[in-house]
Amino acid sequence: MIKRLDKISQLIHHVPENFKGREVGDERNVVFLDTETTGLEWLTCDIIELGMKKVSYSPSEKRLVSCIDSFNQLEATINPLPEKIIEITGITDEMLIDQEIDDAAVELFLEDVDLIVAHNASFDRPFFNKRFPSIDNGRIWSCSRDDATWSEATTKLEWLVFRAGYYYDAHRAIADCEALAWLMRLNSGAFAQLLDRVSQSSFMVYATKFPFSCNAKLKANGYRWNQSQRVWAKNVLESELKEEKLKLNKITEFGGSIATVVEVDQKKRFL
Repeated sequence: MIKRLDKISQLIHHVPENFKGREVGDERNVVFLDTETTGLEWLTCDIIELGMKKVSYSPSEKRLVSCIDSFNQLEATINPLPEKIIEITGITDEMLIDQEIDDAAVELFLEDVDLIVAHNASFDRPFFNKRFPSIDNGRIWSCSRDDATWSEATTKLEWLVFRAGYYYDAHRAIADCEALAWLMRLNSGAFAQLLDRVSQSSFMVYATKFPFSCNAKLKANGYRWNQSQRVWAKNVLESELKEEKLKLNKITEFGGSIATVVEVDQKKRFL
């Protein structure tokens, strides 16, 4: 068993904290963001850790260039942490005593940033927007899980990173940010997809009035449960809309017609 573990360790490597690449001359900044929270529901739960990794990128070559800065702060909550959260994150109530995220520091960190990327933006942005509404106002977000095409059966960050030949200490905010930045560095095509998607018109397709029996098929087709609106929803580009309606027709009769389609304000995606 020991020999086998040694062999595995030679095949995979720890995600680097930073990287530096060839500059192009047209660099702009993107931030990879992750939150650790007290639970899954943004309406009733709170952020306990905010991590951000600022990286320069070239719009013309659509690739990440170099790491610039990191941000990671904890924040105390009123109630004790659920045991499950402590188990998942390793964050304890003792670690949060007298801790508070510095709003001014967050705003300054994002001052020169064009784009925020989270691996599950539908989760992270509502939490971030609730805690920092004025800072989040008008920003462009992208979701590396949903806005890029992955060939893997699961799109969990840990698995994608592992399949790329790397590992990291998951479920701590800054570690997740560093892993995501490195994954996007390794998969420049995926990062290019993110840039392309935020530059095009898109629509939210809501599976309104779909019977409960359709839930599994909707989820398999990329729909996510929108907790605030209590409906399955999916973001699609204008060029994908016609095909998406045809897919819904196969899920349920007249599905493409009964679904609600709303054009998305790019600055309000994932809210």
